[in-house]
Amino acid sequence: MKKLGYSTHAIGKWAQGYCNVSYIPTKRGFDTFYGFFRGSQLYFAHTKSKIYDFRRDADLVPPETIEGRYNTELFAEEAVRVIETKSSDKPFFMYLAFSAPHGPIEVPTIYSALYKTTFKKNPTRQIYAGMITAMDTGIGRVMNALHRNDLIDNTLIVFTSDNGAIQGDNCPLRGTKSTIYEGGTRVPSFVYGSQNLLEKRRYVNPEIG
Repeated sequence: MKKLGYSTHAIGKWAQGYCNVSYIPTKRGFDTFYGFFRGSQLYFAHTKSKIYDFRRDADLVPPETIEGRYNTELFAEEAVRVIETKSSDKPFFMYLAFSAPHGPIEVPTIYSALYKTTFKKNPTRQIYAGMITAMDTGIGRVMNALHRNDLIDNTLIVFTSDNGAIQGDNCPLRGTKSTIYEGGTRVPSFVYGSQNLLEKRRYVNPEIG
């Protein structure tokens, strides 16, 4: 993408290796990075096994500047910032990898409280549903920024996941995350774009999702 003149930005969960500096996002094709290198972390403390890992590019973000902040909201804010400050004469590519709703199961109570009645007897489900709502809210903020900056008609959006659910039911597909069955490898996905970008629109392909 950079060779084609795009600015490139990675936001969120990396999980693609960091054993040495050559594997980090800014050495793998991205101009900027904001997020964490590992596969998961606590959403408010930004730690795993008590090790703090939240970075801008290769450097750790001072922990006091994001203390108590929920990472889903931080990632959405950064995505909006990139959109708002992009160069008007240069296209951009953004890889926005929310860690939600991956474990650990944590969310601000403003989101979990929405599901106290729906999942009255299942507090864990309340939190999990709240995590998805927090992510949906973040995606809404990104979409609003694209509209606000007159970029939506010239932006191609791909929404996907990295694997099937590890909990719950992937029926009618067999298996879950960490298996090679279709329930672990096929996921709901969609591509969104205007008529300027997509010649064929509004159709469903059941073979890939």
